[in-house]
Amino acid sequence: MSSSVVKVLIDAFRALRKFPKLFLPKILIAALYGFGMLLTAGFFNQLIPLLNSPNSLQNPALLSSISSNALLLLAFLFFVMVLDVLFNAAYSVMVRDFLQNNRIAILSSFKAALRKFFVIIPAALTSLIVFLVIALPIAVLASFALLSKDFAVFYLAVFLVLVLDLILTVAFYSMYPVSIFEKQGFFGVLKKSVIVSRQKFSKVFWLSLFSLLLSVFGIVFSFLAGNAAFFALFVLFRFLTALLATYQIILNPVFYLEFVRKLEAKA
Repeated sequence: MSSSVVKVLIDAFRALRKFPKLFLPKILIAALYGFGMLLTAGFFNQLIPLLNSPNSLQNPALLSSISSNALLLLAFLFFVMVLDVLFNAAYSVMVRDFLQNNRIAILSSFKAALRKFFVIIPAALTSLIVFLVIALPIAVLASFALLSKDFAVFYLAVFLVLVLDLILTVAFYSMYPVSIFEKQGFFGVLKKSVIVSRQKFSKVFWLSLFSLLLSVFGIVFSFLAGNAAFFALFVLFRFLTALLATYQIILNPVFYLEFVRKLEAKA
């Protein structure tokens, strides 16, 4: 590992040690996502028995209730996603202020990200739509495989979705700092993020893989949370995830400022 990479790691850790309040936004987001995971797990735990009883799905009142619950769940998850995206972008502002020895303010950084709302949110939604369009046929395949109890195909489909998630995470890894630091439209943000990831692939790949593994473990724990012991473990894991996610999201703009913008300024 080069001395410049070590400097990035140290700078990110130094920012967190000096300003532990930087953990607060990610703790909030982790709590909201954790609540969403529990709601999602509860919804599917209710839905699966109904799928095994076709007669129950002929009840209009029951179908209306399921549809309403699904829409409310989607609305809540969308709200949390938007909040998460804005806070992720806000961390880029906070890191820049830290490296410039300026005062770090979470609220003003969030407002700065909010001013880029129509760049950041469309970029994030575009990356999500790309994922959904490609993942949808795989999800349909997984559903049919699960209903027919073909678990080999089901596990293969799950693996393909995870690989797709990893590829897109790597491709758009620099999306937040690019959104904040560069004067780009949302398509320009996505394009430059892909260019940066291609140039720094090895570093971005491992950071993205680490993030994916955290997400997978969180989903597994959410489905096991009906047991009190697993629920306690789930809450602890969400807290630890928030701490690690804070370091990771701070490392992202530090990496971008040190390896991209500084090199571009010298060019």
